[in-house]
Amino acid sequence: MALESTSILLQQQKALGEANKFVDYSKTIDETLGKAIEKEVDIRKKAEDKYSETMTAYEIEELKTSEYPEDWGPEMTAELARQKQEYAAAAQTVKTTRDKTSKEYIDAVAKMSELKTGMAGMRTKIGLWKENASEFAKLAEEGAITEGLSVNERNKLFGYNNSKNTKPVFKDGRFGVEYTWIDQDGNEKTDIAYEGEEPRVVPPATKEIEAVNAKYNDAVKLIGEGKWNESAWTQDIRNFTNTLNFDQLRSFAGDFESVNGSETFDDIEFVKTRQEKYQKENPDSEYGKWWQDPANKGELKEGITQFFKDTYLPKFREFERDQKSRQRINSAYRAFSVTGDEKSFNIVKTMQINDDVRRALSSTNVVNGKAGEIYSSQISQVFDGAGLITDEGAPLEIGFISGRWNTAGKDYDGAQRSEVLEAIENSGNFTDDDMNSRPLAPGDQIVIYPSEIRTGDDEDMTADQRAKYAPRVITIPEGLKDKGRREIQNFLRQAYDQAFENMVLDDAYFDGTSERPDDNPLP
Repeated sequence: MALESTSILLQQQKALGEANKFVDYSKTIDETLGKAIEKEVDIRKKAEDKYSETMTAYEIEELKTSEYPEDWGPEMTAELARQKQEYAAAAQTVKTTRDKTSKEYIDAVAKMSELKTGMAGMRTKIGLWKENASEFAKLAEEGAITEGLSVNERNKLFGYNNSKNTKPVFKDGRFGVEYTWIDQDGNEKTDIAYEGEEPRVVPPATKEIEAVNAKYNDAVKLIGEGKWNESAWTQDIRNFTNTLNFDQLRSFAGDFESVNGSETFDDIEFVKTRQEKYQKENPDSEYGKWWQDPANKGELKEGITQFFKDTYLPKFREFERDQKSRQRINSAYRAFSVTGDEKSFNIVKTMQINDDVRRALSSTNVVNGKAGEIYSSQISQVFDGAGLITDEGAPLEIGFISGRWNTAGKDYDGAQRSEVLEAIENSGNFTDDDMNSRPLAPGDQIVIYPSEIRTGDDEDMTADQRAKYAPRVITIPEGLKDKGRREIQNFLRQAYDQAFENMVLDDAYFDGTSERPDDNPLP
């Protein structure tokens, strides 16, 4: 514009010099410069009116009720009203301001654009929140959220994904969700989560857990084939653990149980010791357990490896011993089948007795059993399948008398058979003490006895017979894991051995079948 005006004036000056005559400047400017200005103004006005018309055609639409949680209604209505007012004011500024280079005009256009973009983004974020909250509800109902999360992490998730605990917030053009939750100490907290700050859902490491179970099955197969190597298996587990990220590691720690459900991560000594140390050093930690703290990821890897070793290696060793023991017994039994001599029979008998006693005192196959403890259920399981029968045809039985029922502390060793059996029955009916689930404790008594005694109608039982059928009783001593365990082992071996002297040993005892063949090889 300035250049055009200058050019016109120069032309007029030139004409004046050449013609040396008077020129009406106002008329000249009106005919030339004035027309140019009018043209420019008209073009700008049309452009501005068109732009303003386009922008004001956009109205901030209120979100439909179905598009946001019912509990958010008041906040959403208020925010939408505020945005509409802002938008209307900016649109009015754009429409009435002719100088499109002014700060006022530029700021108004920017505000309209910001509100338009923000509305679109808000719709998207509300839709995403609803979708995620719905998915979270399904996962929670299915139990598909790992127990490896801390109390605070879990409570934040439940607070954030519940519309009753939330409301939308708007700050500096940002949309977020304000939510309330209860921390591990029972205090109510309020947080705001903008995009990228939402509480994270961590699913259980299902595939990884299945992979560990597959490794367990492979190990059992190799043990059966005599090919299992403890060092190689341990290294394989360590390599596997090193591939896991933090979420997968704490999922293992929170969700995984050994194959028979006997141990969890928190049960092993490594974890217990580390937890005590963590609580002393971090009394105000937001994490209830040391392995939930991301700062301890390295230690958690070692803990998971130790957990697998503590949980599975004792079982594998037990399986391996069972396999070797069974092989030795079968070999001795085949030798006896060929020779029929007493020496071979005694070898088989001794090996079988030792094997049964060892299995009877093992906690590795007891549901929720703990190492070093002795369980009545395990002893009963072994004896029930033993196949031992007295020469009178009466099977050998085992029973238990609870020390908690026998409050008088009566020792039934040497008591009459009828009295002992009555105590076993009464103790079994003592509902406040489930001996099938708890380990044996000091004061409990183990009883081995024939289930029935057969004599002639008028025949009095001889002293030898009374001794033969007398129940054998042992009271669980203090220090069961030390001297007590050895005492019980010897007791069971002696009871077995004495029962063998006047008993028939059937094939079921060796081959695991339940029926005794008619042609019993051991008369």
